[in-house]
Amino acid sequence: MIFEGALTVAEVYKWMVDLRDAYGTVNTLIKESNKPTTADAALLVTAFDVDNSLTLDETELAAWLQEGVNLTHEERMALGASKGK
Repeated sequence: MIFEGALTVAEVYKWMVDLRDAYGTVNTLIKESNKPTTADAALLVTAFDVDNSLTLDETELAAWLQEGVNLTHEERMALGASKGK
């Protein structure tokens, strides 16, 4: 994926799927039912899209990533597990 300005919902969704699939090849705990959806990507974009452009620009993307970095491993696992419920 080439980053040119801002990520659309479709690009965020593709990124989510690609990362999940790549991580899933080494982590057998990832279940097929926990695949991201376009609704997940839209929710993520909406949550961090401070300028209401329906995209994630560099600053917004950094905010999302920083929030994830600040979570403990246990918090990230709980967040991921809650998706399948």
